[in-house]
Amino acid sequence: MSNPKPAIFEVEKLLVLWTETPLYVGGERGVGTTDLRLQRDIVTNIPIIRSTSIKGAVRSYVELNKELLKTQYKIEDIDQRINNTFGEENKMGKIYFLDAKPLLFPVRANYGHFVYITSVSSLEHLSTIASYLENKDENMEKLIKSIEEFVKKYKDLEENEALYFKNSIYDNIQGEKTIILLDEFELNLKKIDDETIPSLIQNLVKINAIGYILVTKKIKDTLLVLNDETFSDVVNRGLIRVVRIALERETKTIKRGALFFQELFPENTVFITALLKGKRGANNILNLSDILNNNIIVLGGDESLGRGIVRFKVV
Repeated sequence: MSNPKPAIFEVEKLLVLWTETPLYVGGERGVGTTDLRLQRDIVTNIPIIRSTSIKGAVRSYVELNKELLKTQYKIEDIDQRINNTFGEENKMGKIYFLDAKPLLFPVRANYGHFVYITSVSSLEHLSTIASYLENKDENMEKLIKSIEEFVKKYKDLEENEALYFKNSIYDNIQGEKTIILLDEFELNLKKIDDETIPSLIQNLVKINAIGYILVTKKIKDTLLVLNDETFSDVVNRGLIRVVRIALERETKTIKRGALFFQELFPENTVFITALLKGKRGANNILNLSDILNNNIIVLGGDESLGRGIVRFKVV
C-alpha cells in the first residue's frame, strides 16, 4: 500500500549525511550532569539534527560561496535565487528540510572493533520518507518493500535481541552467539538468512570519496537491528561526552565556574533526511541537489575545533 503524497510540497530527494568529525548541534540545556546536550526527538529521546540547523548551515554555505556558485552554475540573479530558495524576512522560502535522524550509529563492540546499529523504527522511517519520493528507481522500490516486510515480521523484537544478516562477521562467532556493546549491553544474536536490506542500505549511503571504502564495508559486514528502546539506550550511551573549560585570557588559568560537559555525535554516524520543494511557485530557485551532492557542509557549533564536518549525499 502506497502512502498518499503531501499536498503542499513534494519530496524531491533523500539526503544522506555522514559525520566526518564529531558533531555538536545543540542549544538545549540539560537538567542533569550534561550542560550542552544534543537536540533530541521529544518522544523517543533519540538525538537528532533539527531541520532548522540543516537549513541554516546550507544557507550559510551558499551565502559564503555565492560568487563561486554564480560562476560555476552561471547564475546571474543569485541573490534573488537565494531569497527565493530559503526565504526572507516577510517571505517564505520554497525549499524545506526534514529533521535528520540517525539511520546508522557506530558503537564499540567486543567483536568487530566497532559495529553499526539501527532499529526497526529507524528502518521504517527510511521507508516512509522514501515512499514520498516522486521518482524512485528499482533499488529504492525494492528497499521500501523489503523494509515493509521486515517491519511486519520483526516489530516485536525483544529488548535483549539483535538481528544480524547473512554473510556478516557474526557468522564466525563460535558457540553462543552474543555481542556486548559499549561494555554494557549484552545482546543475543539472531540471524536473518538474507542480505537484501544491508546491501541496499550500503548502496544507498555509500560515498564516492576518499576515506569511505572501509567504513562503508562495515555496514554490510556488521549491521545489527535492535529493539527501539534498546537502540535509544545504546545511542544515548554511545555519544561522545567531553569536559570543556574556559581560561582567563591574561593568566591562562581556568575561569571560576567555567567547567561544563558537552555531548557530541561520533564521527561516521549516518543520518537520513529529505529535501522538500513547495509545489506552488517553486521556480527561480537554486538547484540544491547539485550544490549539496558529495559536498561538505559545516553543521552546528565548535567549527574552530574541527567539529561538525558533514558530507552530504543526494539520493
